[in-house]
Order: sequence, then C-alpha cells, then structure tokens
Amino acid sequence: MKSNNINVDTSWLISVIIPVYNKEKHIKKCIDSVLNQSYQNFEIILVDDGSFDNSGKILDDYLKKDERIKVFHIENGGVLAARNFGVKKSNGEFISFIDADDTVEPEYLEKLLDILLVNKCDISQCNYSNVLEDIKTPVSNSGEILIQNSDEAIEYLLLGKKYVVGLWPKLYKRELFYNISEYRDIKVHEDYIVNFSAFQNAKKTAFIDLPLYNYYNNEDSVTHLINRVKFCQDVKFVSKLVLEKSKNKPYEKLALARYQKSYLSLYNSMLSDNKVGKEEKQKCLNELKSIYKGDNLYNSKEKFKAMIFIYTPFIYKIGFRFYDKIRKKKLDPEQ
Repeated sequence: MKSNNINVDTSWLISVIIPVYNKEKHIKKCIDSVLNQSYQNFEIILVDDGSFDNSGKILDDYLKKDERIKVFHIENGGVLAARNFGVKKSNGEFISFIDADDTVEPEYLEKLLDILLVNKCDISQCNYSNVLEDIKTPVSNSGEILIQNSDEAIEYLLLGKKYVVGLWPKLYKRELFYNISEYRDIKVHEDYIVNFSAFQNAKKTAFIDLPLYNYYNNEDSVTHLINRVKFCQDVKFVSKLVLEKSKNKPYEKLALARYQKSYLSLYNSMLSDNKVGKEEKQKCLNELKSIYKGDNLYNSKEKFKAMIFIYTPFIYKIGFRFYDKIRKKKLDPEQ
C-alpha cells in the first residue's frame, strides 16, 4: 500500500531497536524522534539493559502511549547483548539500530527504505550531523546517492569513506544478522565487527548523502567513560577479527592498515598512562615494530608517520600538538 504523503511502499514493517542503559536524560527525545517519522509502519523495541536510573520507568510509560512500542528489561550484558535480544524479539523485515542518546530526522526511515527498495539493496545508510550543545553540524549534505556491491562498500567502510563503522545510521535486511550472537562476548567496538559481518553478508548497499541522523557528543557515553588503554585494547582485538575475516579478500590490505592503526593507538594511549608499566609498554612497542616490518601493506605516507611515532614519539607529539592547534584555530578563529 501507498501513503498519500510519501512515495515509498508502506507495507514493510521496520523494527527500530534501541538499547538503553542509564539514559534518563536523553531517551525521551530519542523515542519521540522515532514516533515523529513520516514512515509510520514500524515497531520500536526498547531494551533496558539493567539500568539503575529512571530509564526503565520512562520506557514503561511510553509502553502505555503507543501499541507499536515494546519494552524489555534484562540483566546488564552490554549493548551488543541488548541489540541481539532486540533482534530476536523483533518482527520487521528490516532493522534499524538507534543509540539511546541520539535522534533521527522525520524522513530517516522513509529515505533509507526508499533507496534500499528502489535499488534492490540489502543495506542503506544516510549521513549524519554531529550535535554539541544542541548545535547540529552536518558532516555533508549533497543529496548524492551511491550504489555499491559488497566488496566496494567494505573498502569504503575500512577507509572511513561515506559509511560509518557503527550500526547507525543504517537500515538492514533482518537476515543479515543470522550470526550476530557469535560476538556476544565483545563489549567495546562491538558494532564494528557486527556491521562488518553484515556488509560481508550483503550483496548490494546504498548510501544517501543526507544528514538524517543526529549523533550527540555526550559526556556520559560509553566511549567517554571507559579507560582509554582498555578501549584501545578492545579496538585492536576487534580490528584483528576484521583482518581475519578479510583474508584473501580484495580489501585485505585495508583491513591490515586499520589493524596497524589500532596498534598504534594502543601504544599511544599507553605512553600517556602512568598506570601502565614499562615492561608492558615495551612489549607493545616490540609487537608494533614487528607488524611494520617487511611487506606490511601500509601506504608510504602513513608508514612514515608511524615510524616517527614508534622510534621518536617525542618529536611526533610535538608535531601533533602543533597540527591540532592549527586545526582548532581554523574551527574557532577566536581561540
């Protein structure tokens, strides 16, 4: 069936899955933004992941307001476990994941479904806006549509072009998540490996350059609260999984490059953390040097920067501070 107000087939049910953990400050605006969609054939799966603030009560209040809302309270197991639970409880032919402290524009579901159906794709993604202190800054807004096969899209994903590594801001065919549970023990950067697996399972993807998702930079987000060294260790672990899944693929070199960068970030975080012992730092440095030896498949510019950092970290840090100061000056001339 067709709606008089939109041009997309509205017979498809979309499951919007929102994991919630201590998000009482943000969850209302998130849910309201979904309820305000131009495409109305959806269900909202709210998974309370063991919150100890007022989040659970807020979700139960919304349960009474709209029959399309389903609420589940589970023991805390991390965001991936909550998403996995939500997928199992969902009924839609398509799935969209939204973080509990983010919001979406009214045409978010409509546009993603439209480009997915018209181009016969398995995944569609829009662009997004960074939101800081309620000021939206779109990453880009050209309206361009890009259609790619799986290998081409993964190359873009690994390069950080167009596609974000997270599960937002996308629409997926539900069958792409048949193996999501195999990553249940990963607690940080888990969306990267799950999203990567979905892209490998897909045959065709679509990207539309419209900022229909609003990403909020909140101080209480997981990435702000977690220990930096631990975070980088987990990112390195996930990057290695991605590298293993990329063996003999056209994008294997790019997966190796991301793995090398994750190792570099880990060593960098260790250098600035006084709690990390000298032996542990030296072990990481030795491992880092070994992955840059021989045919390491890294481009020459990045390899040069890495070598400076590995062997003369003091010089590298001075250069980075100088670059960062110039970058901030361009963003805010009054600084």
